[in-house]
Amino acid sequence: MRKIVRNQRENETKVVCPKCGVQFAIADKTHVATGVVIGKDAGLGTIHPEVVGQDKPASEQSESKLPSKASERIEALRAVGVDVSSFFAMTGANGGESVAALKDGKLTILSDDDPIYDAILEGGDVYNWKLARRWVMSQMFHMLANEGGMMCGTYKNSITNQIRQKGYDYMWKQMEEELHAQMKMHKNGDMENFNDRNHWFNADVVYDMLCDYRYQLHLYIKHECKVKKCEGRPYKRICGKNVYEFDIEREIFKPIEELKKSVKGLNSPAVLYQLVRRFNREMRLTRSWKPRQSAAWLDAYKGSGAFFTMQNLIRYHKCRFEGMDKEASYSCLKGLANEYRGEGWRMIGVLRQFLEDNDINIEKKMAEWRKK
Repeated sequence: MRKIVRNQRENETKVVCPKCGVQFAIADKTHVATGVVIGKDAGLGTIHPEVVGQDKPASEQSESKLPSKASERIEALRAVGVDVSSFFAMTGANGGESVAALKDGKLTILSDDDPIYDAILEGGDVYNWKLARRWVMSQMFHMLANEGGMMCGTYKNSITNQIRQKGYDYMWKQMEEELHAQMKMHKNGDMENFNDRNHWFNADVVYDMLCDYRYQLHLYIKHECKVKKCEGRPYKRICGKNVYEFDIEREIFKPIEELKKSVKGLNSPAVLYQLVRRFNREMRLTRSWKPRQSAAWLDAYKGSGAFFTMQNLIRYHKCRFEGMDKEASYSCLKGLANEYRGEGWRMIGVLRQFLEDNDINIEKKMAEWRKK
């Protein structure tokens, strides 16, 4: 039985899709094949036509794996190579969205079960560049491609050396940006992605970074800053600032120790981000001092890069762990991340084997992306 709702104007008829809310355009004296002959003057109010394959109201149906926004659906189709030049995002009278295609001069609404969406549903995940973190995979592929052969038990131009070449300032900049992203995810309730990223970069890593910063600064001041005298009192010039020797502990090291206490065990993403941001922009000494990157951050960087590369390959490139399906592969990846917590460098070895098992040629894959 058709659901008929009277409009305020009793003599005007509307045809509305109950799923996406789009209002079908009908002429004043014509008809649409919905099971009855209607026109604007039919006096039937608002008609909700039945949709093929929809036995339940839209609110009771299971949530679609397709993006809810029409513009996102079009971008997802574009990402898998579909020509979307004739597609349009449409918003219905009730706020619902749908994709329309202009074919042979006729505008057609694409239903959720349209075969064209098979391209983006085939892998079980709809590609979203914000979540997929494709740039992380691209970065890891570049580093793996730039490695040379083995020499003395290690790779020439190893991943470790390539990361170190980015410099010490890059380390704190990356951490600040990472914690900012985590803060927004936590605030918006995106706990799955927050947990994946916080697994690698968190308060414990920041604490280790601060400990390493203090230790390296101590060695720099002790061995590389020469003692000078002002009116008989010894002082040292530290990163462009003159500090009396008896005042070094209070002026240089005490603020770092207080910050370490604030960071240790901290479980507030917002507070952690603000502390790191303040340290990086206001407290951290930079001039004439070139420390090495923290081992804890370096390890987290490797683990995170390998984890998100494999996650991307599983979700969008049909790669699997040997003998496993997609879901089992993803669960296995999560298990390995937990097993190697604090030993992220081991994930690089897992990644190498994963690429080999799935017959992924890095150079060919990068060339394929460049063509796209």
